[in-house]
Amino acid sequence: MSHARAFIAIIVVLGAAASASADILFNLDFSGTAGQAVGVSTPTGNIAKTNSQFTFVNPAITFVNDAQAVKAVNSWVYDGTGNAAAQATILNTASANFGSTSRFDAGLSFAAPGFTYTITSLELDMRANNEANARFAAGFRDLGGTGVTFGEIALATHSGAAPMSYSIDVTSLNLFATSSTTSFGNAASDGIRFLFRKNGDTAGGDNFQVDAIRLIGTVTPVPEPGSFLLTAIGGVFGFMAYRRRRNPHPLWWQIALTGLTSMVSFRADVHADGILACQSTTTSNAT
Repeated sequence: MSHARAFIAIIVVLGAAASASADILFNLDFSGTAGQAVGVSTPTGNIAKTNSQFTFVNPAITFVNDAQAVKAVNSWVYDGTGNAAAQATILNTASANFGSTSRFDAGLSFAAPGFTYTITSLELDMRANNEANARFAAGFRDLGGTGVTFGEIALATHSGAAPMSYSIDVTSLNLFATSSTTSFGNAASDGIRFLFRKNGDTAGGDNFQVDAIRLIGTVTPVPEPGSFLLTAIGGVFGFMAYRRRRNPHPLWWQIALTGLTSMVSFRADVHADGILACQSTTTSNAT
C-alpha cells in the first residue's frame, strides 16, 4: 500500500464514528396481570414509552406521543401467565388488511437530533397459536395517506413457553426518518403496524398470543460540523508530520507550518437551537 493510500485509510477510520449500524429500534416484551386488558394503565390500549414493557428504546427514535408509543388495537389481554398479549379470536379476512382489528401500532416519528434511522424489519415472538391459517404482515401509511400492507407471512400453530420468532424484511420500502422528515406517515393515526389475521375460519378459540414485538433498523449518527473541522485539521497536521519524518525539507516545512498557523482560526459553538456559529479571528505581527 502506498503512503498516500495509508493516509487516506487513516482518515476513513477517523470518520467511522459516523457510519451506520444495525440495531434494535425498540423491543416491547408484553407482561402484566393475567386477564387484564393490555395497556389498561392508559386509555384504549396505549402503552407509554416509559412503561416497563419496553425493555429497550433506541435513543435515535422518537414517538408522535410518548404516552401512546404503541397501541394494542381491539381487546388484547394478558394471557393466563401474564407473559403475553392474547386474543381469543383474530380478524378473519380474505387478504392482508391495513385496518385489521388484530394489530399493534407503533407511533414512530422523526429521528432524535443528531441521528437518522431506517426501519429494516418487523419482528414477532409468538408464544401460542391455535389457528392454522394465521398470518402476520407489516403495515404503514405513505405520505399520500394511503395504507400499505407488505410482506405477509404464514404463522405455524404453536403451544408452549418458548416463543416462535418471525421477521418481515421491509428494507425495500426505504422507511427512514431524519430529525425533520419521515418517508412514512407519522400522524397520530398512522404508525408502523404489526397486522394479524386468519383466512376462512369463522370459529373462535385461536388463543393467539404475542410474547414480544420489535423494530429493527439502521441508525446513523450525524456528526456536528465542528467534528469534521477537527478531523480535517488533525489529518493535515498528521500528514505534514509524516512527510517531515520521511523527507526532511526544512524550508518547505517552515513555509507550510507558517501558512497553517497564520490561517483564520475557527471556533465552533453549537447553540441550543442547533445552529453552528463560526467566529474567526486573525493574528497580525506588530511592525
